[in-house]
Amino acid sequence: MKITHVLQHVVHSILCGAVFTAWGYADTLSNLATRGDAIVIGTVTTRSESGIAVSFDIQIEKVFKGTISPGSVHVAHQWIRRGIIAGFPQTKAGQTIDAQLHGIWFLQRAAGPDWEILAVSGQDGIMVNLYSPAAVTLPPAYQYSETTSLVDSLILEVAAGLEAEGWRPAAALDALGSLRTPAASMFLTNYVNSLDPAFRSIGLAGLLTQSHQDAIAQLVRFWPSISEAPSRVRVIQALRDSFRDSTPSAVQQLVAVATADSIYLELSPAAVTALAAIHTRESLPFLAHLLLSSDPGEQMKGVFGLSSFVNGCPSQTPNNVASMEYLQFKNPSPYRTAETIAKFAFRRGLAEQETDLVSFWLNWWKQNGMSLE
Repeated sequence: MKITHVLQHVVHSILCGAVFTAWGYADTLSNLATRGDAIVIGTVTTRSESGIAVSFDIQIEKVFKGTISPGSVHVAHQWIRRGIIAGFPQTKAGQTIDAQLHGIWFLQRAAGPDWEILAVSGQDGIMVNLYSPAAVTLPPAYQYSETTSLVDSLILEVAAGLEAEGWRPAAALDALGSLRTPAASMFLTNYVNSLDPAFRSIGLAGLLTQSHQDAIAQLVRFWPSISEAPSRVRVIQALRDSFRDSTPSAVQQLVAVATADSIYLELSPAAVTALAAIHTRESLPFLAHLLLSSDPGEQMKGVFGLSSFVNGCPSQTPNNVASMEYLQFKNPSPYRTAETIAKFAFRRGLAEQETDLVSFWLNWWKQNGMSLE
């Protein structure tokens, strides 16, 4: 029984629930590039797969890293298979599966003549997670020179491969991690300009995650084209949780998004959260206006942002959430007093407590707002 590459993806997606949470990269390309003893582009046409192991030969086409003989290498990998393929029961005895897989493989030396493989995306135990698809011919928009770094070369190869494959665009963003290089900008720009809403969404999410200087302008420009696509969720999440450009122009753009109506309405709550997290001087008039909202949740966003600024809290970013550093009064502030510290709040509370907090900060703004606008 032969199963095509595409069918194999579909079967795994249907039969293995873990796949839906396993599209993201298991590790960033930067770490994979360091951990791999050899990195190659190659093709696998046949493999022996069971519930406890998989083995196959890779026909090598290109070597990015490592001293490796031309031709082919044999991989033997122990795993606990996470899914099944129709027609191939999960037993200890391996079944021979004919399916062509063309991609980038991250290899490690083993004790014997075989090579070990690093899982690239999601959970180990699923064949499609052991490699990243590679484009047969690298499109002009992704081409690079011989002087391009290893990681940048891999970024462009992976981004092009996933786009050529036509699915899992989020895997490219997860592989990118926190890298901010020319190749990263090229990849994100290419995805933003894609006609596929899913790839465009990932490009926008990447720009927002990196707080790129024109991320909001690009978001406003392209949002109408993705506003009904399921992939828009990743964009909203990036705007809410990661975009933290505190420059005055970026804050003004965020305020415009937060107060927009019509097709941009779904972005408003995320923009409000971002402004409260940033809480720079330029954001204060908007945050103070939230105190007058009929929505208690918005009022408390205003309380959090305003009280954070007054008490000298740093902006809330993905990097300081776990440590809770964003709740510390570490920055100098001429406005911080024992009373403002007592009225600091970062989450919802009892209705009577919220009413008291909103009242305090409304009065504080009336007394001090003129000097801050």
